[in-house]
Amino acid sequence: MNIRKAKPSEWDEIFLMGFSTWGDGLAKEDYLKECHESEKYQQGHWYVLEKESKPVSSLIIYENLFNLPEACFGIGSVATHEDQYRRGYASKLVKEISKKFKELDARGIFLFSDINPEFYRKLGFESITANQPYDDTTCMVLPFKSREHLLLKMPDYF
Repeated sequence: MNIRKAKPSEWDEIFLMGFSTWGDGLAKEDYLKECHESEKYQQGHWYVLEKESKPVSSLIIYENLFNLPEACFGIGSVATHEDQYRRGYASKLVKEISKKFKELDARGIFLFSDINPEFYRKLGFESITANQPYDDTTCMVLPFKSREHLLLKMPDYF
């Protein structure tokens, strides 16, 4: 297995990993069009975990956006091919990406979990509960250094 930046030619495949969760009743073609036109998606960097040279899990990384604290990153749109669920691919991808950014001297990684936050707690993330403005998601952080400076303000939803 290998983790690498995604190629633009893989974006449809990556976007469709999240279709069942974020498709909101759209036709696949409309969903893909929205994803390709998304400013948010265009501002991040997509990464994939590949198995046998094919992406099986993906996520996007944000930097210097959404009021993220200095030297912090945001992880979003963590998804896995439906036929590859429950094999640990998303966990491995999040762990390895977190390790990479810790080695680059990041202060921490934020994410908004719209699944059971226990998935991310097992990976070391902590819920931020104070002033939680979002009802259907949980803001979480994986601090690499002192946690206090990371909690001065919560990033915007991404």
